[in-house]
Amino acid sequence: MSVNTSAKAVLFDLDDTLLDSLEARVYALEHVFTEAHIPLKADEYLFSLNGSPFVEALKELKKTYGIGDDLYDRYCRAYWFDSRDIVHLYPGIK
Repeated sequence: MSVNTSAKAVLFDLDDTLLDSLEARVYALEHVFTEAHIPLKADEYLFSLNGSPFVEALKELKKTYGIGDDLYDRYCRAYWFDSRDIVHLYPGIK
């Protein structure tokens, strides 16, 4: 079997493929809901989206609750900076 060594890039899907990030995503969304005084449970909301575009869903919440800040921006900050210790590789991924 020959291997193509001319590849210029390799792409990986990280979240929920190589990384177990569900707990971190729920944590970040809980943080957003708490800061923005949105009375929803983060895990229930996340699962209710059923694959709907996350950014659009947060824009809709922003309108519904009359929030001035960008909820997706808040979410990204909480996810990337506050929940790093929660994200782990799935077993067998190295």
